[in-house]
Amino acid sequence: MLTFTIRNLKIFFRDRAAVLFSLLAIFIAIAIYAFFTRNLMAANNTGFDGISDLADLWAMSGIISIMPVTTTIGAFAIMIHDRHNKIFKDFYTSPISRASLTGGYIASAIVIGFALTTFGLVITAIIIAALGIGLPLISFLMAIGVILLTIFAAAAIMFFVASLINSQRAFSSVATLIGTFVGFLAGVYMPVGMFPETVRTIIAIFPISHAASLLRQIFMNDAISHIFEGAPTHIIEGYRLDMGVIYEIGGTQTNAAVSVAVLAATAVVFFVLSMMNISRKRT
Repeated sequence: MLTFTIRNLKIFFRDRAAVLFSLLAIFIAIAIYAFFTRNLMAANNTGFDGISDLADLWAMSGIISIMPVTTTIGAFAIMIHDRHNKIFKDFYTSPISRASLTGGYIASAIVIGFALTTFGLVITAIIIAALGIGLPLISFLMAIGVILLTIFAAAAIMFFVASLINSQRAFSSVATLIGTFVGFLAGVYMPVGMFPETVRTIIAIFPISHAASLLRQIFMNDAISHIFEGAPTHIIEGYRLDMGVIYEIGGTQTNAAVSVAVLAATAVVFFVLSMMNISRKRT
């Protein structure tokens, strides 16, 4: 399985277009925030000093949260290519087991997702630092942990999508749609509070939104406590809800434990569904 994983990694990183496409989401999200959302949020400043810094941390958290999805898409494109071009048949005549082949695709997707998302974290941390906002080492390390958990959840979702598709063209279309809408579904481009109640509920139950919530808690909670020091509790909670630091589902507010559970459950459920689907398929 290790040899097959390395083979997939070489194919992916040799294709510069695939790598660029995987990173495209971060550049688009940064551009949308820099030219549109940041100015809008500045215009709606609540009057508390440091709100603009919080907005920058909010943007950083959201951008990083969607990268596990956009990066694993490209990784599973290799599996679709192999299936579409009947390369699977060559593998099946070799000593490699089907379990090793499947494991190789999953492992390479996780490695690719983790490497590129961590790279994105470093880039956004540099941008934030350039704006005069320091990122403590402990926050950076905690973010790495959230990224790893999110990679497993995103890889499971994309593995399930890939298990349903045989055509390269169809997968490319689906990948484009996912890459386009994942930022909106995760409440990355606009604060959650700006959406209608129905949309806020959809965002709150979307698994990747909980990665954004965890990252926002890591990067924003201390700053929120400092900036809103002395403010009424309802003002602080309202801000946290509006910015997607926490969500409200059925009148109950989420917390870090809930978000971790959602991501872990997503990984398990979608991996199981994917394996069930593949076991029924004839490739």
